Amino acid sequence: MKGKKFKTRYDGSLGEVRVDAFLAKWLTEISRSRIVGLIKEGYLNVDGEKVRPAFKLIGGETVTFFSPEETPTELKPVEGELDVIYEDEGLLVVNKPAGLTVHPGAGTEKEATLVQLLLAKYPGISSVGDPERPGIVHRIDKDTSGLIMVAKSEAVRLKMLDMFSEHAFEKEYRALVYGLPQSSNFYLEDYLARSTADRKKMAVVRDPEKGRQAITNGQVIRAFSTIASEVSLMIETGRTHQIRVQMAHYGHPVLGDETYGRSGAKLSKLCGASRQMLHAYRLSFSHPVTGAELDLTAPLPADFLRVREALKELSVSKRSDRRK
Repeated sequence: MKGKKFKTRYDGSLGEVRVDAFLAKWLTEISRSRIVGLIKEGYLNVDGEKVRPAFKLIGGETVTFFSPEETPTELKPVEGELDVIYEDEGLLVVNKPAGLTVHPGAGTEKEATLVQLLLAKYPGISSVGDPERPGIVHRIDKDTSGLIMVAKSEAVRLKMLDMFSEHAFEKEYRALVYGLPQSSNFYLEDYLARSTADRKKMAVVRDPEKGRQAITNGQVIRAFSTIASEVSLMIETGRTHQIRVQMAHYGHPVLGDETYGRSGAKLSKLCGASRQMLHAYRLSFSHPVTGAELDLTAPLPADFLRVREALKELSVSKRSDRRK
């Protein structure tokens, strides 16, 4: 990545000082808002450790900061439909369909992405955040449907990054999973890391020092005999593939999940689950500017409902077979 690296040892001449204020005074060619944004995105180390903008320097620390080269987005806007659930001057919440990638990356060159659809309707977001994913503050997988938030201004983006670090968003997913959990309410706490067998996958690891904490609270919404369940999943952390990895680890993979759902593959085929049956259903949070409480939901998509109906029929058929 092109850019400039700055490294210095703080001599304590300003007394105890916030690291973002120190950088703003030292690097006068970079705006403080950009400095804060880059710190939040991990471009600052103090004595080799990533810190937050409010971290206090007292003297003697080695401060290393990287400022990536600012380039306007080269992404081509693409006209298309957007299902906007909420919109105001600074914030968008969109209901993303399954099959749509959030932003360009390896292997997406021939397909439109959510970012490109956004740029066609909201060209102003081109200067918000990373030029490769303008406006984006969090992601959901390509084959997961549901709610995703988009910042329309840099000030809102920075505030939302703060809110994410403080776990200020309540996020509920709905999923159709293989089997029936033993308890109608369950709590999952694990540590996730890249799989040593396949670097494209995540895995639960036993050693906390080798992974990142993942916490999910689950509730069974309905059971389809014992063959499958519809579950509500509230995530306290936002790790890559978190729900999919944890549910598979405990024997209840998301139906249609080709990456983690081997044990549910037969049932997935029977009920017509052609993609992972996972939907970002609800978002609840305080507006980053006004403080107003927002509680937003995205209706369950048509394919999710079709698979749910198929599971009902299969469960009825299974009960009938037992009576014979």
